[in-house]
Amino acid sequence: MPTKLINNKKSIRVDMLRKLFIVAASFSMLALVIPFLICDVNAHTLYVGGTGDGNYTSIQQAISNATDGDVIYVYSGTYNENIFIPKYIDSLKLIGENRNTTVINGAQENCATLEIWGKNCTFENFTITSSERSTSIITISYTDHVKIINNRIEANNNTCIYMFFSTNVTILNNSITGGGINIVGGSLENWNTHIISGNTLNGRRLYYIKDVSNFVISSEEVGQIILVNCTDSSIKNVDVSKSIIGLLMAFSSNNVIKKCHIHDNHYGIFLHESKDNTIEDNLVENNTYGIYVTHSSYNKIKNNLIRWNKNCGCWLCCGSFYNTIYMNNFTMNGKNAHDAERFDRWYYKNVGNYWDDYNGTDDDGDGIGDSPYIISTIKNETIEDKYPIVSFEKVLSSSNQTTGVDIPALVISISVAVVVIIVVIKMFKKREQR
Repeated sequence: MPTKLINNKKSIRVDMLRKLFIVAASFSMLALVIPFLICDVNAHTLYVGGTGDGNYTSIQQAISNATDGDVIYVYSGTYNENIFIPKYIDSLKLIGENRNTTVINGAQENCATLEIWGKNCTFENFTITSSERSTSIITISYTDHVKIINNRIEANNNTCIYMFFSTNVTILNNSITGGGINIVGGSLENWNTHIISGNTLNGRRLYYIKDVSNFVISSEEVGQIILVNCTDSSIKNVDVSKSIIGLLMAFSSNNVIKKCHIHDNHYGIFLHESKDNTIEDNLVENNTYGIYVTHSSYNKIKNNLIRWNKNCGCWLCCGSFYNTIYMNNFTMNGKNAHDAERFDRWYYKNVGNYWDDYNGTDDDGDGIGDSPYIISTIKNETIEDKYPIVSFEKVLSSSNQTTGVDIPALVISISVAVVVIIVVIKMFKKREQR
């Protein structure tokens, strides 16, 4: 058979294979695209308020009649209702006509104004408020890919946005007044998969920082700081106030919080699943809880003034072990401290903390109380500060003396070392002569 004919047949086969591949690929692409096209065809827009024929009078009515992928467009007006998006509705979009004039006012107590369980839902362009006794403004529960964008979120020091065991939440460009953001979740993905950016809390910047190292926040007034999975970083000379949690640190290690003013929050500083961090030289005052530590170990809390916190100055619980707390001044708190575990240490090198309600004596005048300060009692076992401070002045003076260089002792030590070296050298010389 001629070579030309063979080559022509091979060329035809290759061409046929190419065409078959293109046809198969086209069918595959159609199979992927068709569900989305069907979804778009089925999706429709529902209207709330306004003067249109058939418009709904409440947002919840529209949600009850919505299906996956629908858009609910809400005209300007005030809607006194609480809204619930159930888990069986996905990809629902609630869009307000104007964020300043489209207002949702939660009327019910002990619940959120907006509660979202559905996936891929969007809430955009509203003003949303609540009653004084609401649990939060927006609660996002057991879901993912929810978007909260360009809203005014206003509360009376309650949690504004509460994320409960959710992932991949986007919170962008919101003006928040009141309590800020709270995150609850058992795994890291409940904390570090979110996009939270461009938001303000009470007119100040709201920080959400995740998965980074070696950063510094310094000399700034902020609304809230949330650190997740961060290491080797520092927050210094920062003022944080009027949030549900002033400074929230989770799954983070080897960070320093220093010389900050943490005040008028529900929780001043909150540590969760964090270790080897240092909290020092801060003024923590006028919070409901000053410092709150859960599931966190090997942290140091030292040299802080912790005062006027309504419920408790420093609260450790829920699997927090081997934390060291010392040289702090606990004054005028509802309860100075609470420790639910047995393995934390409330002193360091025989120096504990100052407690304004300590009733013990200091007969030897060294600035340390002669009897321990009782912090908590667990199953008839007391958790104690064994070396409570009575006088900071005396303790600091004693510390300076013990840490100073004792010149005579140093001279004697050096002399002894020299004599030993000379003796050893002579012994080696005698051995060599033999």
